[in-house]
Amino acid sequence: MKNCSGPRLVSLFFISRKYRQTKTRLYRHRRGTAQHLIYYLDFQLPIRLSHATLVLRSKNAAERTVNFYLDQLERERAEVAGAGGGGGGGGGWKRRPPTPASLWSTDTASTVERGGKKALVVDGKTLTYFLDSRSQLQIPFLRLTGHCSAVLCCRTTPLQKAYIVRIVKNQLGALTLAVGDGANDVSMIQTADVGVGISGQEGMQAVMASDFALARFRYLQRLLLVHGHWCYDRLARMVLYFLYKNATFVFVIFWYQLYCGFSGAVMIDQIYLSLFNLMFTSLPPFAIGIYDQDCPAELLMAQPHLYNQGRLSQVYKPHSFWVNMADALYQSIVIFFFAAQAYEDTSVDIWEFGTTVTVMCLVTMLLHACIEIKSWTWIHAAAIVLSLVFFFVFALVYNAVCLAFPSLAGSYWVIQMATTDSPTLYLAAVLAGVTAVLPRLVTRSLQHTFRPSPVARAMLRRRRAEESHPMEVLSTVPWSSSTSLSSVSVVRTSEYSGVGERLEQNGMPSVA
Repeated sequence: MKNCSGPRLVSLFFISRKYRQTKTRLYRHRRGTAQHLIYYLDFQLPIRLSHATLVLRSKNAAERTVNFYLDQLERERAEVAGAGGGGGGGGGWKRRPPTPASLWSTDTASTVERGGKKALVVDGKTLTYFLDSRSQLQIPFLRLTGHCSAVLCCRTTPLQKAYIVRIVKNQLGALTLAVGDGANDVSMIQTADVGVGISGQEGMQAVMASDFALARFRYLQRLLLVHGHWCYDRLARMVLYFLYKNATFVFVIFWYQLYCGFSGAVMIDQIYLSLFNLMFTSLPPFAIGIYDQDCPAELLMAQPHLYNQGRLSQVYKPHSFWVNMADALYQSIVIFFFAAQAYEDTSVDIWEFGTTVTVMCLVTMLLHACIEIKSWTWIHAAAIVLSLVFFFVFALVYNAVCLAFPSLAGSYWVIQMATTDSPTLYLAAVLAGVTAVLPRLVTRSLQHTFRPSPVARAMLRRRRAEESHPMEVLSTVPWSSSTSLSSVSVVRTSEYSGVGERLEQNGMPSVA
């Protein structure tokens, strides 16, 4: 189970069998009244050294042990803060109250970086005390895990696995991912936000209860780093685009109420209103949400830190919706008033005016989609072209046959006259479309020039490397939160097979 929302990635691995295959050395010592067991595990895990193992048999012992480790870690942090503050000292420093917001803070993450990687191993009986809400040890336990880069829970029951996922979701407010391969993992998979089942020798129960199924555990690496990154980026941009185009269309109709005394009259034909989202502008969201790729798969595998874009929700932020609505409001003003000025002092009727506004909306939204598309393929080009072609074909046929329906007779031969009598429709659509999307285009250009995202920087470095070395691609040096984004090295594509080792170097758990 992985915490997918926070400054740092924490992994909880549940080991319930084959424990006898590990070479374990046990060191026992006493400090005060609390007993501490240190295990050095000699099998392949995302961590090389287990710093502390909790094997406790009473609630008091669990409470004393957790508080002891918290005091030790926070004392280290206070000493580092005092040394870095120019002799500020840590004498007046006090432990912060254990609120859910402080369970996973940047201070905690920086402590892990400065003090080295720490790991925690807890057995099933000890978890009984930590998971019991009456013991009031859930918050201290989560604070302790916040100082660790990996937490391993061994010899746990299926309900304990599920309950650990639940308290992480409730207390930390994190998105959780659970991975299992047997029937004892079903409850954990169903509790997590996203469940991954691995088909193997233990049956298909985990696969049937999961959201995603894998044939081998090693495929989890590509599922997270590549497809997980793509899915978040696609869905975030698709949702923003879908909200934008609906808001723009509604705002355009609202501005018409200024000219009709807020009577509720609509200048756009009812058929166009019904089919605008259903057919005329439905293909671009599908192309963005299914086929778009902001970064090649090999680059995402070579640079695992790019996964932070989805883990930290950097594409769809709380203010993204309001920025999108402001853009939709601006574009609706440009579309409607361009059309109003184009037909000023003319004898055009309401239906021709509404048809022109519909064409302007369609052109503007397709240009907006062109800006949002990151990887152009024939599917994206077909979605843009077919949306425009389908509207004109449908409008020509509909306006030619609507005379047979008395309720739709007002739209007879409207599109034919608008497209042949004068170039007003074409000029208004092009000018309004370019003017409407120009602020977004300029903003994106300035953003990519002066403040590019990590993905944009990686793509730029890769493109420069391909220009200078056609057979080579770009990869970052071992990455951490303090690594400069300008420090890079060039590796050949054949070296992508060693991604598992890069994951450990980059501070992320290896899943190979």
